[in-house]
Amino acid sequence: MRYQALAIVLLSARGVYCTGSEHPIYTGASEVADSTIVGRWQGAADSVVADSIVITRAFPDVPSNKEYLVTTYGEGTVQHDELHLTRIGGLLFADLTPSKADERWNAISIHGILLGRKDRERLVLHWIDAPWVQKYALTHPKEITVDSLGMWAVLTDSTSKVRAFLVNHTNPSTWSKDSVVLIRAPVPGTR
Repeated sequence: MRYQALAIVLLSARGVYCTGSEHPIYTGASEVADSTIVGRWQGAADSVVADSIVITRAFPDVPSNKEYLVTTYGEGTVQHDELHLTRIGGLLFADLTPSKADERWNAISIHGILLGRKDRERLVLHWIDAPWVQKYALTHPKEITVDSLGMWAVLTDSTSKVRAFLVNHTNPSTWSKDSVVLIRAPVPGTR
């Protein structure tokens, strides 16, 4: 497995997600659409990040397509990601990976794993605590395999094995105490 060191450092520095998967966490059958996430979001004051994020449908003319594009603006940078939503054990997860259109990220293919909670005006994202995952993998090597890349814990098993791991270990003790809190931003020119 080859990763571009600079890309890993930049993604880790964002602090948005520190546990990822080498493979997607969604399947065609498990992928879901949610039109309420489309729009402009602003980082809340109590959030880990204070970026402006715009979420759009990747292919708005294809109703069956459930892929979203995420553009993140922050401190003079712009990042493009692809987003797929999936349900695992009844919970909504986001699979976030650098966009193929963003040339800076073409050398890596880590799928960031985020647990999402939302209402109409607020989106809260949590990620699995990487140190917990790394420690767990050492004591349960048959259940999950992890590569450690600095702040990252990258799950290297198949999609089905990673999904089974998430079903069994999605509880408050395994998730980072920090979260990304986004508030729906008003559209310019409206009240």
